[in-house]
Amino acid sequence: MLLQLKKMLCYCFSGVLIAIPSILTAQTCTLYSNQPPIFYSSGNVVAFPKYGSRTFFTGSWVTMNSEGVQYVYCDGEPDPSHCAFGGDYWFSGAHTSAMDSAFSAWTSAKTANGSNLPFKRVYSTTYGYEPNSIAVLRMSVSAMPGAAGIATSGWGSVDYNNDGVHDAWRIVDAVIEIRVDLSGSTLTSVMAHEIGHVMGLDDCPSCDSTTVMTYTYPAPTAPSSCDNAKVATVF
Repeated sequence: MLLQLKKMLCYCFSGVLIAIPSILTAQTCTLYSNQPPIFYSSGNVVAFPKYGSRTFFTGSWVTMNSEGVQYVYCDGEPDPSHCAFGGDYWFSGAHTSAMDSAFSAWTSAKTANGSNLPFKRVYSTTYGYEPNSIAVLRMSVSAMPGAAGIATSGWGSVDYNNDGVHDAWRIVDAVIEIRVDLSGSTLTSVMAHEIGHVMGLDDCPSCDSTTVMTYTYPAPTAPSSCDNAKVATVF
């Protein structure tokens, strides 16, 4: 039975820029020292399941296939069900290109972070009810006045060895909300940060820009070795 507990994490704005911690308090991201923290919920690591494992979804086990996590771009207002009809046109080509770069960067890191988990863009999905998927919603500034991006996830049972027995709780589907006024490398870095959440990483306001989970601006547009090493502990 799918457990639809929702967890929200965001990349926040301070004024018009991503929040910038003091240079005196920012810390260098060091392997196995002050990397971004792992995100836990009720004692369980929350992240998409590893490639090849199975997710229990709407009454049956669904295998994570070679396409990995599929993502679709949609209009979040007034009705996110536009995801079911291929809402790519709600974002400009420049927007989708910037966000695709973040997904590609995480796909390129799949060996380094141990997930073997690729991300593939699709053109239609059923909002909130598609296993192993992310719906990326285009949101107005008024709808997200204090955040650049927000990741919300639903999670459920996972079977790692195909024996039909529950092994862990993992993310089953996720929604990432993105402010429409973002563009270029800023948009790529915000998306890389939000993808980091569904890969099991929590925010790291005290870290400097050697991690995508930092609040320092400008933030990196691809996961670092620090990020990959921490994600590897999840998978």
